[in-house]
Amino acid sequence: MKSRVIIIPLTFASRLEIILGEARLSRQANLVEVENKTQRRTRNKMSKFKSATYATIKDADGELASISESAFNKLTEDATKANTEPPEALRRQTFLIHEAESIDDILLLCPNELVAVDLFNRGASLKQLNEIRALMESDAADFQVVEGSYDLKDVISRVTERKKMSPMDKVLKALGGLSDEERQAIIGKLVGAQTASA
Repeated sequence: MKSRVIIIPLTFASRLEIILGEARLSRQANLVEVENKTQRRTRNKMSKFKSATYATIKDADGELASISESAFNKLTEDATKANTEPPEALRRQTFLIHEAESIDDILLLCPNELVAVDLFNRGASLKQLNEIRALMESDAADFQVVEGSYDLKDVISRVTERKKMSPMDKVLKALGGLSDEERQAIIGKLVGAQTASA
């Protein structure tokens, strides 16, 4: 017995239906693949993070204050040395603080683009304000006033090195609200204490 092949002519609408059905299946497969890739990338390439522990204490005025664990430990150590009552930690909590390592990380951490742009603008504004302060407080030879507006756009992408402060610079910054005489007296005492211990 011979087999017969029957050819059924497809109408244009039938062909279109088949093509659209195949396209839908292909699109669904692509969406699933994109979703799987995103999940793998999210699992494999998370942003970096660090942990930080904070404590809540009551300050001298009885107000609640949050301080880092190292600051709390320092207060406890100082109180022990001074034979006074150490601070009481009303609560302690360790937090994970996330940081992005790439533009992709930013959108993984903050998928809301409006919020991501706000965060960028906040950082860019702070960087530009720091540049304004540095320029305006620099020696006259280091910065010359220009006609019109001084454009700070290049400051945003400029790599800035973090300036490491010497212990003396840290002390001077901490003593910023004191008069010159008070600062000099304290510095004299610190230098004298260092010399005596050496």
